[in-house]
Amino acid sequence: MNFSNELIERSLSNSCGTSSGGNIKKTETLNDGTKIYPIPNRYFKDKLTLLPINPNHSFVYWEVTNDTLKKFDINPEDVQLSFKIYDEQSNEILNFDSHFSIGDYYITHTTSHKAMYAKLFLKNSDSLIFILKSNIIGVLEDSLKSGLKSKIIDSLLGDNEQYYNSKLLTISSSSLGGK
Repeated sequence: MNFSNELIERSLSNSCGTSSGGNIKKTETLNDGTKIYPIPNRYFKDKLTLLPINPNHSFVYWEVTNDTLKKFDINPEDVQLSFKIYDEQSNEILNFDSHFSIGDYYITHTTSHKAMYAKLFLKNSDSLIFILKSNIIGVLEDSLKSGLKSKIIDSLLGDNEQYYNSKLLTISSSSLGGK
């Protein structure tokens, strides 16, 4: 065993079992000596995260620990979660449910919102118990904003824009065999 492997082994033996460090003890070494560290299935922390994907879709992932479930007398085998997505003015946009204490979900929404966030609730009988609030994300624009280069070109074209566009169409059609 070389010095770096020994250092890694000692470091991992001192890590807390509930941290993500405890999950990387199982490694696989490839033929070229490269080690592969698996991504942990759980981090053992209550977490709710919202990520923008494109103007009409976002992604939410969560983890609710067994300790949190037990605190509210919820059986980890019978979890009922409710998620509510809100816009920047705290208006509810949509909601969905899950029976998994760890998971993810793709959200489809309109682009009319400037920002969004999520809240996670535990369903207990007929009531909802607030557990977590996600980060706030800015919803992506559905069109590109014009940059400085575009503004310069537009200002140079000015009134001649129609002329240049017609020449471009003529060049394009003639290159395709037209006149």
